[in-house]
Amino acid sequence: MNALLELRAVTRRLTEHRGTFATALPGVILIRGDAPSAPTPVLYAPRVCIGIEGLKELAVGERLVTYGPGEELVASLTLPVTGRITVAPYTAFTMELDPVEIAEMALSVPPRESSDAGFISGPACPQLLDAVLRAVRMLENPEEIPTLGPLVRKEILFRVLNGPHGSMLRRIILKEGYVAQIARAVTWIREHYTERLHVDAVARRVGMSPTSFHRHFKAVTAMSPLQYQKQLRLQEARHLLLAEAIDVGTASSRVGYESPTQFTREFARAFGAPPRRDAERMRASMTAA
Repeated sequence: MNALLELRAVTRRLTEHRGTFATALPGVILIRGDAPSAPTPVLYAPRVCIGIEGLKELAVGERLVTYGPGEELVASLTLPVTGRITVAPYTAFTMELDPVEIAEMALSVPPRESSDAGFISGPACPQLLDAVLRAVRMLENPEEIPTLGPLVRKEILFRVLNGPHGSMLRRIILKEGYVAQIARAVTWIREHYTERLHVDAVARRVGMSPTSFHRHFKAVTAMSPLQYQKQLRLQEARHLLLAEAIDVGTASSRVGYESPTQFTREFARAFGAPPRRDAERMRASMTAA
């Protein structure tokens, strides 16, 4: 049995129904979907995802990224995305990426040319699939995790950094070039997303001209700085409306909107329904699940 077929068999045993499953291996999550899904906005922190079966499509700003069986998805930055399962059944392996682990290993990995995109997919090398298979097997033998878990995490990270999609991670962590400057800008916007965004001031903060900053920010994130901030605001507002059952005006104010009318219009455009109706729909979906 090849690695991908065995990955499919083991993952199905570990995920008996659809959902997202945290595991005993730090930072590792297994995902299963039994049917195509509606587009779902989510914030992707740095991670590597390995498609096992099915197909997932992710919209990142103006960029559309897909990955399926035997393919890897590398998110180098925290980015708001909209994802949907297009082919089911769907299963995937996800490992969150720790900046400290990346920094420790990045110096030993030779640099190589790669895309400027902070969110990219492509074929996973056989060595990466083998390492992921060992990690998934370990979940059926949890007594191995304290000793072997850190080793297999390091191998997966090494394979990602040494592969065609790992150069962005290396450049961000080692603060190489404009990519690291954009990464600092993304962090600043994320930490101050409720405030009025003065793009030229953020460009100066990271040591770039406004023109260069706009161009490189879009190359890395597939969206403008203002679009990035808006997506953060809308996703946080959606979370507040669902988790705290607050009114629309309060939610819009807490995420930085001055006009509830503008908030409602942009929310409906992003999520397909006005805020209150979207929250009711989400609660009904969670109850049905």
